[in-house]
Amino acid sequence: MMWVLTIAALIGLVVSIYIAYKKSRLEPLVCPLSGGTSCDTVVKSQYGKLLGIPNEYLGIIFYLVNLALVLYTAVARPASYQTLVRTLWLIMAAGAAIASVALTYIQAVILKHWCEYCMVANIMNLIIFFAVVYS
Repeated sequence: MMWVLTIAALIGLVVSIYIAYKKSRLEPLVCPLSGGTSCDTVVKSQYGKLLGIPNEYLGIIFYLVNLALVLYTAVARPASYQTLVRTLWLIMAAGAAIASVALTYIQAVILKHWCEYCMVANIMNLIIFFAVVYS
């Protein structure tokens, strides 16, 4: 399962960095499949931040922590640390999964716009959650 966590975290990291890059350059975020500006509408909406922190920065932190935990679990062997780390990892992944479901609902029902980049990140968050649960 560690390879699933690694790949999902790397994909999510790339997407989050790309969104942050485009926003920092004040360039519109154009959806890759539809070619529309729904991505820009979504990421620049009031729901694009949590406690004043842009979602893409929270994503970057989340994916980097996931990659660090994959590395840690590959190297560390003390059972007591593994249990604590796995519990904290599960809590963090559950929070990201819940946020992803909420943000998907917001896109569908409130904003009525879809951000394809955001959906990729949301799917990666759900994959990470299930990979942590079943690892």
